[in-house]
Amino acid sequence: MTWPGWPTAAFACTTLYGQMTSVYQYPAPTLLILGGSTLAAALIGFLYGRNKRVWCRYLCPVSGVFGLLAKLAPLHFRVEPPLWQLSQLSGTKPKAINCAPLVPIRTMRGASDCHMCGRCSGFRGAIRLARRSPNHEIVHVAGAIAKPWETILIVAGLMGFAAGAFQWSVSPWFVQAKTWAAERLIEYGVTWPLDTRAPWWILTNYPGDVMTLLDGALLIAYVLAAAIASGASTFSSLALAARCLGPWRTQRLHHLAQSLIPLAGAGVLLGLSGLTVSQLRSDGIVLPFVDPLRAAILTMATFWSGVLCWQVTGIYSRQPVRRVLATSLVGLAMMPAVAGWVLLFWIW
Repeated sequence: MTWPGWPTAAFACTTLYGQMTSVYQYPAPTLLILGGSTLAAALIGFLYGRNKRVWCRYLCPVSGVFGLLAKLAPLHFRVEPPLWQLSQLSGTKPKAINCAPLVPIRTMRGASDCHMCGRCSGFRGAIRLARRSPNHEIVHVAGAIAKPWETILIVAGLMGFAAGAFQWSVSPWFVQAKTWAAERLIEYGVTWPLDTRAPWWILTNYPGDVMTLLDGALLIAYVLAAAIASGASTFSSLALAARCLGPWRTQRLHHLAQSLIPLAGAGVLLGLSGLTVSQLRSDGIVLPFVDPLRAAILTMATFWSGVLCWQVTGIYSRQPVRRVLATSLVGLAMMPAVAGWVLLFWIW
């Protein structure tokens, strides 16, 4: 249950299944996915919880995404080790804190796993709610421990898999692939993938809106291809950037990947808001400021990631040439994600 890959795997499976069943368009799949997750959370809590948020910490499909975005939070519960030690020397034994998300609060340095419930506030006089730079955790904390699954979630999940899930329905590449596949199937006399329909809880199946087996197969292939293509190119550029900063260290690669969190999070925001805008437009509500706002969000997120990258490179090298080269390569790593959103919103 504590395998660190569960949030990433659950996010990918839930995202893909939601696209297969049109979760954003119909109430039944929404009830199935959200209601099913709620029941699973309740069951896990009943069997293993013991007043702890086991589901939220280890299994929730969006806990990984929320954990990444929490690293940009301007507020966190700061732990002061000297005050903690002073409290211990005084001999006082305060009542133990029930930390629901199972965070080791004595050594807590970031907000990624914290749920901000406030139960530990004031404990031993060493924990308090404090302001911080939104860049602090990524630059000064995230590099302490290499977390490969977070890198996979950022590079392949948010910047590839999620982008493909938002793009496929309007992508001309998807239409071309579907036309080519249908022609080949008809040419060889195989028509059942074009005619067979699955139940609504497997593939979309409603009056006037039906997804065939061919549609479903190509949808899965498109999203996986987007994740692999974007992930491979981004990961390669990150690896080169890490090598530019000195002898190869895997931990440095994962630290540089953390600098992409603003761009990855902004992409998900743009994708989800795009669905809202489309639904409003279908109801005759037009928002004229949407395109400039999208461009501004994408530009600011890209710039923010660039600033984070520059600050991270300063931890590993003081040579300007190495830092500029590494930052340029990380900028190159951002291009597939940026290009994907430009295609979706302004070209297709």
